[in-house]
Formats: sequence, C-alpha cells, structure tokens
Amino acid sequence: MTKQWALLCGGDYYYDGDARTGITSIPNLQGCVNDVNRIYKFLIKHGIPERNIKKLTASVSGSSTGPDEDPLCLPTWKNIKRELDNISRDADRGDLVYFHFSGHGTRRVQMASVEPNLVHLAHLAQHETGGDTLYGMALVTTDVLKGQPYITGYHLGVWVRKMVEQHGLRVTVVLDSCCSGGLFRGGPKGAHFQPRTFNSTDKSWLPGDVEANTVTIAQDPDNGVSPGTRDVNPMARSWLSDPKGCTVLTACGPRETAGEDIFDIPSFKQGLLTHWIIQKLDEYAKQQLPSHKHIVHHVSKAIRLSSPFQSQTPGILGDMQYEFFGSKTYFEKAATSVLSQWEQDGQVYVALDVGRIQGVSSGARYYLVQSISEFSPNKDPQWPRVKVTQVFELISIAVLENPSDSKKDTTGWLGVLCDWSFDPEISVAISSDSGIDRPALRQELSDMPGLNLVEAHDLDNAAYTIHIGTAMNRSPIFEIRVDGQRLPRIPVIMPSEAFAIKKLARVISHVARFRRLKQQLPIGNQRVTNGLNFEIKPSKVQDGQDVNATLLYLGPLTAGLWVSLYCFTASWGIMKLDPDSDSGLAASKITMGQKEEWPFKMAIPPSTHPDDPREIQDSFVVLLSNGEQSVISWDEICLPNLPAEGHMLENLWDIRQTDEKEKRNPQRINNKKGKEDAPSVGAILQVVSTGPRGEQTTMSSA
Repeated sequence: MTKQWALLCGGDYYYDGDARTGITSIPNLQGCVNDVNRIYKFLIKHGIPERNIKKLTASVSGSSTGPDEDPLCLPTWKNIKRELDNISRDADRGDLVYFHFSGHGTRRVQMASVEPNLVHLAHLAQHETGGDTLYGMALVTTDVLKGQPYITGYHLGVWVRKMVEQHGLRVTVVLDSCCSGGLFRGGPKGAHFQPRTFNSTDKSWLPGDVEANTVTIAQDPDNGVSPGTRDVNPMARSWLSDPKGCTVLTACGPRETAGEDIFDIPSFKQGLLTHWIIQKLDEYAKQQLPSHKHIVHHVSKAIRLSSPFQSQTPGILGDMQYEFFGSKTYFEKAATSVLSQWEQDGQVYVALDVGRIQGVSSGARYYLVQSISEFSPNKDPQWPRVKVTQVFELISIAVLENPSDSKKDTTGWLGVLCDWSFDPEISVAISSDSGIDRPALRQELSDMPGLNLVEAHDLDNAAYTIHIGTAMNRSPIFEIRVDGQRLPRIPVIMPSEAFAIKKLARVISHVARFRRLKQQLPIGNQRVTNGLNFEIKPSKVQDGQDVNATLLYLGPLTAGLWVSLYCFTASWGIMKLDPDSDSGLAASKITMGQKEEWPFKMAIPPSTHPDDPREIQDSFVVLLSNGEQSVISWDEICLPNLPAEGHMLENLWDIRQTDEKEKRNPQRINNKKGKEDAPSVGAILQVVSTGPRGEQTTMSSA
C-alpha cells in the first residue's frame, strides 16, 4: 500500500550574526510556523499518520537568545537534509513525499572576487539577466548569519532527484518563499503585508557553503557540472527546474516578491501561497485531491482578487497534471464558451461555442461553470448542466436540464463536457458464446448517450461486437471487434476483475469516440493542400527515434492561417502537440511563406494481445482555420491514451467513486475560447509508424 510522508519547514526566527559580509540581521517573520501548523492539521485530517510527518520550525519567542525549539528541530541545512534522508531510508518505492518550506528566500549573485582556494566552487550564476524561478534560488535557513549554508535550488534539486530516481518516490515540493531577494524594491504593499525576503545581497562564500556543496556534489549524478561548462558549478541549473516524477510549486516569479498577510484571525499571519493552497484543499478532506495545476490556478486567482496591489504570481514546474500529493494523473479537458442564454416555450437554452466539426452530437451534456478554477475532478457537481438539442457547424444549442438553475444568466460562462454522445446511434452486440453479463453491460451503456446494446440476432449489424479472447499471459480477456477484426492495443480487462463490465463500457465509448472523430474530421492523406506543404521525416522510425514535422504555408491568404497540431495515437488517444496546452492558446498563427517545425521522439506503446500487429500508426493532423477570422479551438476532440492494463482504468476514470456517473473522466479544464465567426476549415494528415514493444521494426508511412 502506498504511504505518504511529509517534511514541513517553517522559519519565523533568524539568528543575528556577522559571519556574512554586509548582513548582520534578517527580519523575523510571523506566518511561517503558522503555515506549518495549518498544513500539519490538514495532512492529519487527510489521513496521513502523525509518525510520517516531521516538522522543523523556528518560532519567535520572548527570549533574545534564540527560538523556542530544540536545535535539532530547527529548519537548518543539516536538519532538513537529515530528515529528507530519513524519509528516503524508511519509505518504499512508489510512496509519496511532500516537502514544504515557508521562510525567507533570496538569490546569490555572481561575485566579483572570491578567496583563491574557493575559485573552483564560485561560478555563481548571473541572475540579473533572467533564468527560471529556481536557477540560483536560495532558501534562507535560520542560522545562515552564523556561517551555516543556504539551501540552494541546486542542493534541493540533487536531494529530490535522489529520492525520485534512486528510491522511486514521487515528490511534491512547495516553496512559500521569495526567490528574488536581490531584486526586491520598496516596502510592504499593505498595512499587514510582509515580504518573505530581505533587501540585501549576500556575496559571501564561506567554508560552510563549500562544505555543503562538496556533500551535495558527491550525491549528484552529474558531479555538479553544469551543461555547457567544464567546471563544477554550485549554482548550476536546478534539477527541479524541469523535474520528472516531481512537481514544484513556487510562491512567485523570479522578479516578484512572496509575502505573508493576516487572514481571518487578527494577528494570525500566513503565507499567501500556503493560505490559499490549504483553503482549496480543505474542500477535499478525505477525498481525492485536485491536480497541482488546478491548485495553482486557484491560488493565482485568489491572490489577484484578495491582494490586488501585491505582485505575486505562483509558478509550477514538473508534472502539473498529477493529483496534489498523489499518484493519480488527470487528463486536461477543454472548455467552450457560453455565447448566449434565452428562454423559449418555458425552457432555458444556451448557445455553446463548439459544433459539429469538433465532434459534438445531439444528446451530449455539458456542465456550466463561471471560471476555470471552479471546475475540478471528484467533487459533487453543483453546476448547472445542459443537454445539446441542435448541432451546427461551429455552434451547438443546449437546453438546461434543471429549470431551477435558470436564475443565473450563464452568458460568458464556460461549458465543460460531461458526456459526449453519438448521433446516429452506435450499436454494440455480445457474441452468443461469450457468457458476458448482458443486463449489466446494457445498464452501463444506457448511461452513455448514443450507445445501444442490440440482441444477439443483430450481431452482423452491430458496429462493435464483444468477445472473450486470450491475453499475453493466456488469461481470458474482453475483445472488441469491428467487421470481425479484433481492435489492437485495447486495455487488458479480465471478466473476473473488479468493475470489469463498467471498464468495458467505458472503453467501448472511448474507442467509438476516437474512431468517429477520425472518420468525420476533414482529413485526407495529403502532403500538399490549400497552399500548404506538410511533411514528416523520416517516414520509417524505430522506438525512441526522432522525427521532424514541417509545415510551409504558400498562400494565398495574406492574413495567414490558424494552425493546431494533433496526434491520433496507437493507444487510442488524441493529443494536442502544438500550441502547448500550458500556453493557453487555441492555435498558432502562420503567415504566407512561414515555415513551422516540430521535433518529436517516437515511443512504442505496449502490446496487450499476442496477435497485436507488429506495425502501428500514429496519425499527425494539422487543423486549420482562416487567419482573417477568429480562431477556432479544436481541443474538444482531445482524448487520453488508454493504458495497457485494465486496473489503470480505475485511475483514468475514477471508477471507484460511488457517484461516478456524475464524475466520469476525472479531467481538468483548459480554457481556450473560440468566436462566433465561421472560418473555412481544412486539415492535413501524415502517418508515422513505430514498432511494437521490445521490437525494432521499421515501417513506411501510410
């Protein structure tokens, strides 16, 4: 069973000292220990054992000699490293780790001169010219003015990387501190606001810093050498700047100030980042938590609304779509705009900015939400829901299902797909000798608009037939066939496993959606069309090989085209490749004579059946619209890849939820709005093939 571990660090108190040049005092804070205590209470409420949570805090006391805590319980470099090492020792592979730091932060700038014997360790980064949030960042521990080391982004990156790569742990890191101390200007923004930085630049390089780097470099797989250099660099780019198996939340950007303020209780300060994280997580006590990205969206909006004069933009690095402090991933889902709302014949209707070309059919249902931060997975839906009644090329008309929801005008809200539909209907049949539970499958398919289970005598007329086949390990599994041919790389679902019929129904619906979208989009296997030249080279690839897609627009529209690149994968997924989903852009603009290039590394999905073909195809699709008119978002067509193993479907679709009918597809919104204009639409398809798992087969493009 997966266990969860946490190390919570909060420093309000900072020792005075003269060990570092030009700095003898660091302002004490008031909200960092409060942050730790509030997070601790949430983790306990969330079911994490007290023995798995460690706190390191430095409280401001009435005494001038130091904090209340024992020296071994202070947030110092040595104590923090020790506790992270203890977690790595005690945790099992696959366990989850949460690391939180609330306190001062700063940046170390390049030194004009250093002690001769320290030259080889003093290549400090030049931060004034840019860099990401963690490049050169330093967390200010409570004893730095006594000559002890900062925790740099490099140090923390090496420690977390070891936990992820050597011990197989998944780590969430939250840094509620300022990463731009040398850039801070001016005083507090409000009466109660206090920045978590100090207006000083530390240019000292002490033996304690050297020792900390020596210890860290010994654990670094790259031996402390920065890319493009030959020297050990203690301020090298942090592994946390682009981590795998880890997610990092930062309180602010590299040129901003993080701070703390009073919330709810007089004289009770908290960090802005921590307060709004816990405020959101409290809504999910003992439930599956939302994704890290959803949390950051919520915090960013809350800070803008509650502290309009505070320039603080939380950041996120790494695996954004993972559950906060969890192992489940979310598939990011598009949102469309509600163009208008009106009443007619006693019913309330809305117009949605999505239509037939994005795969909408009559019977599809959408939740209506006011903003992206409102919608999150696995919560009881409290939003109005509409059902599509008419579909046009680019717009759909939907009716409000519950008349009591008509009190609000939802114009300008977002529509989030709840259930897609199939129109005309798609028939499904069960082979007569399969022994599959017909009533159970009929019930599951009845919840999916447009899917209909027909009787055994209609087997020849069914679009999909269900059989019992044999898996790679010779166990019986469900098979889905079309025209008598088994569909390859369908998740392995054994009839005896938990939720087997429910999983089967979901896979049928998913595959049917994939195939219908591929059939109805205006796609042809063309390299040149509508004044465009689209190529993918090489046309024969192996697992792990790079390919390069290029698109050249030759005209004639001087305004150019809106361009989006998608891939229909061999794992039954439809993935948006460009623009990147995190950019917030629906499409990119390409003008006459412009050439776009996209490099990709091809991967081989696993086989799920002994007879899965040795050749597979990934279809790259460029979707276009007229650049003279408003951009079209195609993101409604996106689908997650299906996993090879059936048990992973429980995570993909939250099948264990008791109210799963309302929570189908635990997905996140990606708000990319379209307009009412009706631009021309085109598409280009190029197929690239890879080989099956473990093979080095090469194939030609289709």
